[in-house]
Amino acid sequence: MDTWDRWAVEANVEAGIKAGLARFRKEARVFFGRPVLTKRGFSCCGGCASAELTCAWEADKRGDKRAIGAVHYNKQVAAGYRRGEDIYFHYGAFDGLGDCSCETMAGRIGDLLAESLRREGCEVEWSGKTRDCVIAKGVKSTLESLTKVESVVE
Repeated sequence: MDTWDRWAVEANVEAGIKAGLARFRKEARVFFGRPVLTKRGFSCCGGCASAELTCAWEADKRGDKRAIGAVHYNKQVAAGYRRGEDIYFHYGAFDGLGDCSCETMAGRIGDLLAESLRREGCEVEWSGKTRDCVIAKGVKSTLESLTKVESVVE
């Protein structure tokens, strides 16, 4: 695989992830009737990001119009992604959702995120369990997959 092919793969992976998140935000608003917060390269680590998102949600005074949950990846993940590594999306639901448990809502958010990314051409790995991140394969994984296919074809 030459340099031009690698650049094309990088551009396609990046475009797929951005488009997948845009699709997710739009579909979440329709599907849930309320927004889901999405943040890229947010906060220093997962723990700080979760705390900051929870504080922002608690400060939001829009009542039943405020977000039902959040999807994010932190600055550590963003730095790895720039090196071609996979993106680990953390997600979850906020308390106070009425008759729906946080676990159930988080599962729905994870399902919709994984499907939105797939529809935009991203290779996604997710167990379907809410304790696991939704993983969008980065450039390294995509290139490894393509290299394996090329060696089988040759």
